[in-house]
Amino acid sequence: MFDGETGTLIRSFMAYDQKFRGGAWVAAGDMNGDGNAEIATGAGDGGGPHVKVYNGGTNDLLRSFMAYDINFRGGVRVAMGNLRFGQPLSLITAPGVGGGPHVKAYDGVSGGLLWENLVGDTSSRAGFFVTSADVTGDQIDEVLVGSGSPGTSHVSVLRAYDGGPSPDYPSGFDAFPDGPNQFGVRIRAVDLNGDGLAEVLASEGPGGAGQVRTFDGKDLTPSANASAFEADFTGGVYVG
Repeated sequence: MFDGETGTLIRSFMAYDQKFRGGAWVAAGDMNGDGNAEIATGAGDGGGPHVKVYNGGTNDLLRSFMAYDINFRGGVRVAMGNLRFGQPLSLITAPGVGGGPHVKAYDGVSGGLLWENLVGDTSSRAGFFVTSADVTGDQIDEVLVGSGSPGTSHVSVLRAYDGGPSPDYPSGFDAFPDGPNQFGVRIRAVDLNGDGLAEVLASEGPGGAGQVRTFDGKDLTPSANASAFEADFTGGVYVG
């Protein structure tokens, strides 16, 4: 954790066994309504689907559980979202490499399962990326899901209360429809222009040309496109 203004290191800790070398996925936000952010972690590739939630101020472990089959070793991606109006943030998970599009949402306070759903290509085992933001202007987040690599650039948009397809975008959208994309798509969503609607950021996975594309809130039409790195770089890009 670094100071947002100065870049100074505030605190660090090992979320998993120090011998584990698969990395960790991280999300932060107020899940219990106390006004302070909690830190959620998911084990990276090679780890089990182990999710942990820590107190953001003290690093105390608040919750630890397996989001999927305990024998799965593809890790688990995590996000937080405003899925219930006026309530603390919820925790959202998707399986890592080798897992299908099995998205789950959990109550931030109790940890109880709110919903789970299979989305997109249910035969894919490329692992999936998940994020959430309000892209429709209804003051509740939608959940967005994109495939890992190899996979298409299709992004599914889910409604907050049960994980079903959003009525505004029942078929989702293709982030990079202008080519034979099998590089997957990494996604984040944030209000870039202060209009109250989140823009969606999409980037290509390994094998692609490092494209990053921005989609406007509400209608999700592409508004910007750029290559993040040199033209010959094909290692994939994460956005955030």
